[in-house]
Amino acid sequence: MVIRLFSRNLNPIRNYRRYWRCLSPTRRQEVQKGWLIVFAMSPFLLLMAELPLFVPDTTISDVTAILLGVQVPMVGLSTRIKLKELRYQALVIGFVSIFLLSNALLLSKIQTGFKILSTDVATLDFKLAGMTFILAVAITAIGFSRENRQKKRRPGSRTHGRKKGKNQIGPTIS
Repeated sequence: MVIRLFSRNLNPIRNYRRYWRCLSPTRRQEVQKGWLIVFAMSPFLLLMAELPLFVPDTTISDVTAILLGVQVPMVGLSTRIKLKELRYQALVIGFVSIFLLSNALLLSKIQTGFKILSTDVATLDFKLAGMTFILAVAITAIGFSRENRQKKRRPGSRTHGRKKGKNQIGPTIS
């Protein structure tokens, strides 16, 4: 029974190793780049999660303005991602990040205007906006590192069907 449970947990590892052996060298390199991006973003996510409960609003305002200034052009660049699924994911997460960053910036500016040093709500909004920003950067980077796997058509070629020849029935103009 124990051996069966242990071997059941090893099946995904075996499948991954089998899948890895079947990959081409360029596809392996793409997968390695994706894992590198994921592992590179994790310390920044941890840094944002471990911020103290109260961060001064002036700090939130300054950092959020910089992040928002980077995020807007990055959403414009993510429309150039070739793979459709990654492009849509990058755009959705990018727009959500823009919304959250602008919300955090507005809240911190209002609190600064009312001479409030900081609240936990503003810090939590800032943390969430920063984490979605990091996620959007990672998805966009993965999208740019992947190649387009769709076959390119030659100009003038048909996508499906055969050309009509002498033996095929079709409308004729005489």
